[in-house]
Formats: sequence, C-alpha cells, structure tokens
Amino acid sequence: MRRELLTRITEYCSQNSLFSKGERVIIGLSGGPDSVFLLNFLREIQREMELGLFAVHVNHGIRESAARDQAFCEKLCEGLGIPLRVFSFDVPGIAESRGESEEEAGRNVRREAFALAKKEFKADKIALAHHLNDRAETVLLNLIRGSHVKGLRGILPINGEYVRPLLYITREEILSELKAEGVDFCIDETNESRKYTRNRLRNEIFPALERDFNPNAAAHIAAAADSVSRLFEYVERAAGEAFLGCAGAIPEGLSLDIPKLLEMEDVIREEVLYRALGEVAGSLKDLETVHVRKLKELACGRTGRRLDLPYNVTASKEYDRLLLVRKSEKKAFCGMEGRFEYELVEVRDEAHRESLKAKNEYTKCFDYDIIKGDLCVRTRAPGDYMIVDDLGHRRKLKDYFIDEKIPRDEREAIPLLAKGSNILWAVGYRTGCGCLINSDTKRVLKISFKEGKTNHEREY
Repeated sequence: MRRELLTRITEYCSQNSLFSKGERVIIGLSGGPDSVFLLNFLREIQREMELGLFAVHVNHGIRESAARDQAFCEKLCEGLGIPLRVFSFDVPGIAESRGESEEEAGRNVRREAFALAKKEFKADKIALAHHLNDRAETVLLNLIRGSHVKGLRGILPINGEYVRPLLYITREEILSELKAEGVDFCIDETNESRKYTRNRLRNEIFPALERDFNPNAAAHIAAAADSVSRLFEYVERAAGEAFLGCAGAIPEGLSLDIPKLLEMEDVIREEVLYRALGEVAGSLKDLETVHVRKLKELACGRTGRRLDLPYNVTASKEYDRLLLVRKSEKKAFCGMEGRFEYELVEVRDEAHRESLKAKNEYTKCFDYDIIKGDLCVRTRAPGDYMIVDDLGHRRKLKDYFIDEKIPRDEREAIPLLAKGSNILWAVGYRTGCGCLINSDTKRVLKISFKEGKTNHEREY
C-alpha cells in the first residue's frame, strides 16, 4: 500500500481512537473491493498494533454469484492465515417473513452474524469498509428522507463496537490502489440494480452532482457531515442537561414540563423532544423532523389535544405537561389495578364515630343507613356527579377533574365508588358529601382500596 495512503488512514484511526494495542478485530469481508482493501490495511498495521484479525462473510442467498464470493473469501483468508466464519441466510425469505425490504433484512442479518462471531472469536471490535462516498450518500439519503439532524452526520467512524477506518478516503482511491497492487476482488452485480434505493443514489444522483455541479461534491458533503457531528455533540450535551431538568417518568412514558420546555432555545427544545420521543418509542429509527415539529406545535396548543406518533406512541397536552406514552392493552380499571375490601361497623359511641371519620386517602367511611340502593365500583361515565356540600349541591365529575388538572388518561384510570350517577368516592382524590358520617350515624360502611386485581365492576 502506498505510504501516503497508509499514513492518512492510520492517522484517521488514531485521531478517532478506533483501535488499541492488542485488540481482537473482526473484518466484515464481502469479497468486494472495499472490504478486501480494508483487510489489506489491517494486515499492514497488524504487527505494530498487535491486532488479532478474524473475518466474517455473510452469504445473503440473493445472487447466483454468492457462492463464488464465499469461495473467494474462504481462499483469501486461508492463504493469509486469517480465521473466517461464514454465515448463510435466505434474505428474501427473511425479508418477507419480517415485513422488511431486502436491504433492511440484509443489514439486520449482518448485525446478527457479527454479534454471534464477536462472541465466538471473543473480539473487541468489528471493522467495516464504509468509505467517504458511502458517508456522503448516507447524508444525502437521510436529508431527502427528512431525517433529524442526527442523521445528517452520516456514517460515524466509531459507533459502539463498530469501527470504520476508511471514511476519509474515496471509492476511487480504493479501486486505484487495488489495481496498482494487482489485488483481486469480486464484483457484486446487484450494485447496478435500480431495485435498491442506494444504488440509484450512487449510480445516478451522485454522478449528476459531480458532473453538473462540483466534482468534489461527495468530499464536501462528507466534510459538512463532520461539522454537523461536532455541532450536534455540543447541542446534545446541552440538551441532556435540559432534558433532566424538565422530564419525569410516568407509567409507560414520560412527562415534560411545558413552561420549562418553552423557555429553552429552539434548537435545544427540539433535541429534548427528539430524545424524549426516542426514549418512549424505544428506538430512533424512523423518527424524523416532522415528528419533532408536531410535538412543538402540540406543546403550544390547547389542553386536551393529542397526537399519534411512530411506535404506537401517543402524545397529549394536559395543562402544563406534555405526556408521551407508548400505548399498551388496558389493565383492570384502565391501568389502575386493585381490590376493594369493605366492612360494616356498628358505632359504639361518639369517640368511636369521630375516629371512623379520620381515615386515609385509600380508606373511606360512609353512613350505611343513608345509602339506599346498590353501590358499585366502576370507571367514569357520562352524567356522573358529586354532592359537594351539606346542602346537596351537585358538581359534574368532569368539571372536578378539569379544575384539579387531572390528565385525561388518568381520569379514565380512577376507580369510582358510585351509587347510580352519584359518585361517593373518586379513589385517591375526594369523596362526595351525600353519604358521609354525621352525628346520627349508627352503622358505618368502611371501604378500603388495596393493591391487586379487581373486576371492572363490583356490587355491594
């Protein structure tokens, strides 16, 4: 390998801390020019860095020439004394069964193969052969798809256990070097197929950009990705602090403090929203700028609005909180599980009567003789009301929930002790006044809410 090219790649690896002495490194070896070049580079630095080298080849079962490529990799590694692990997958069949494109299924099975090989070889790193053109293509593809700014960094030199030493050199440099050294490699005929999105970008869009606008278009896009990456790291640190200051956990999701959110600089606010959505969704894949924009609009809108987002996430505004919840099947009482225990108590004397009044938030006592008709435990229904004073004045349960700023989803989860439409007790909140203990009470119905399972409705 030419000394100048070797030096550039080595310096890039050093600047980005891709390798440490004595590490065991797996090479993703397809047999194509990029991965063969990567293999040769790592062999150049193997002795100095004391690297243990291994290779993984994935046969996707898509092309007739796949067997040829596998045989080429086996012969190459055998001649160099590099252990090779071959994985074979029926990618078209896997794509169909998983509901994925062949491109996506191919990426996923490669990741699965690398994970297995990493354990088998007890490897520290997995080296992949993406180069500068690949990075520029990824940036443009993400930009076209409406990616979050994170996607505009393109492929990164290091991402967990994956390292990419060749991101600073072009496809043309790789091909030129292999030709000059007389190194054989395989040609993947599917690289010319218009079936795959990236191929159309690589074979049609980029040549037009370099021909009609700037011959260094790929290099300039990759350089811009470096700048975006540095700026994003700065914003990410600031957004991390802001996120911790405004986010709180709720069942199956997150709550964001809207006043604090609105005080932030717009770029920080956007990153906080993106981070929150990603945490609740469990993935950042397919989360785009349009989703962040809709969340911003929701935070500034009226209370009660809600928004459906990817990964079955629902966002809603409840007064000064923005709630992000990943939907799941409702449990008993629409999310609040428990059982009710009741006891009929005979009042012994005045002191005993007074002691029965002083119960906690989850135990309440009522005058059994005032209650006429059956009681039931249920969730809210249209027409529900509470008696709010000794004069018998009524108040709609809905108005009480709104005034108390109880989020809509929580309202649906509150068990109610009801006598028809008359709500005697909203568990965890207040009791109505219609059946409370008074100076004439002789018998008391004591009801307690306990953790555990309960039926949707129970009669007493």
